[in-house]
Amino acid sequence: MVEVDAMTHSRRRLILTGGAVAGLAGGVVVGLVVAVASALHGRDVWAGLKVAAYPFLGNRALSPGFDAAACALGLVAHFAVSVVWGMLFAGVAFGLSRWATVGFGAVWGLLVLFVMVYLVLPLAGAMRLEDVMAVRRVVLEHVAFGVAVGLAFLPFQRPEPRRAHRIPLHA
Repeated sequence: MVEVDAMTHSRRRLILTGGAVAGLAGGVVVGLVVAVASALHGRDVWAGLKVAAYPFLGNRALSPGFDAAACALGLVAHFAVSVVWGMLFAGVAFGLSRWATVGFGAVWGLLVLFVMVYLVLPLAGAMRLEDVMAVRRVVLEHVAFGVAVGLAFLPFQRPEPRRAHRIPLHA
């Protein structure tokens, strides 16, 4: 019994720690993608940092230009949400092979997008962001998030060995 508890504790620690690290990595990647895309298209590079503060600051988070408080709060909110999604990913993906982990990460990014846009953001009182987002860009950002989460979780992943199915020789 103690051995099972230790194994469960070790597995839980891998999932939580790995998920948090993976979520942070995904948050960094999507933040960089948003910042670079904004800069390349001549848009406000601070908007990507501030938008996560919208549920707390309302339209102040959408004002153009630098706002230290909005950027700081947006950054904290962005990474908190990224860590939660990373931990959820780790709980679901733990035990997959390396390739399956990364592939599932891409799918996970799309699931995150769907849940955030249609459930979390409306519940948080955020505007209907899909009305102001370029869909193709946001899909790519979230796939990048998911792939980064999958890749960053690999050092914590412990693929479960395949069990051989034995067919009895005697009926």
